Amino acid sequence: MTDHIAAAEAWIAADPDPATRAELRRLVDGGDADALAAAMGGSLAFGTAGIRGRVGAGSGRMNRAVVIRTTAGLAAYLNRVRPGAGPVALGFDGRLSSRQFAEDAIGVLVAAGIPVRYFADPVPTPLVAYAARRIHATAAVVITASHNPPQDNGYKVYDVNAAQIIPPVDAEIAAESDAALPANEVARIDEVLEGASPEAVPFGPEMAEQYVYDLCAIRPPSAHGGPLKIVY
Repeated sequence: MTDHIAAAEAWIAADPDPATRAELRRLVDGGDADALAAAMGGSLAFGTAGIRGRVGAGSGRMNRAVVIRTTAGLAAYLNRVRPGAGPVALGFDGRLSSRQFAEDAIGVLVAAGIPVRYFADPVPTPLVAYAARRIHATAAVVITASHNPPQDNGYKVYDVNAAQIIPPVDAEIAAESDAALPANEVARIDEVLEGASPEAVPFGPEMAEQYVYDLCAIRPPSAHGGPLKIVY
């Protein structure tokens, strides 16, 4: 438990979010060994397309500090592998923490010199991948935990081909994230969703309209001339 307390103290000192700082402080002061182990026993690992987990304080949860450091890793990877290739397409879902996570991610990317095109309101994940293809994005990010429970959130990454990242790209981004500065030292532009940076530009409604148009255009005709049947 001593190791977890030391890790928690370091995390508290570097966490830019007062809410998760206070949450982690309560765990330390309360001496809850199990809760501390869950929060600080490790880091969220890159899995299918990115990371996901329960929203909360600490390195083992989804929170602003984790999003900031993960985005710093993504930015470092993109600037190393394909410098100047931007932009990044970004979207988020309707979970309570998603808009703030999206703003932090955009702020880190533009501070790293990477322009961002983003959806200002919650959108479905396929629309972000579609938009990435349309604008020839160097990568895409979707803040979502997909089908996970509502207390979770996630950070999905798509590559230059607008498909989910695969090895070894996931490992390279993870390594860059592990090497990132503490969250409160990562360069970040605040209030990007309110127009604080000209390098962060929202998509207009035409992107979603074009998506629906293109989707309908490739719908196969029904063999019997009736409504399209879908098995889910």
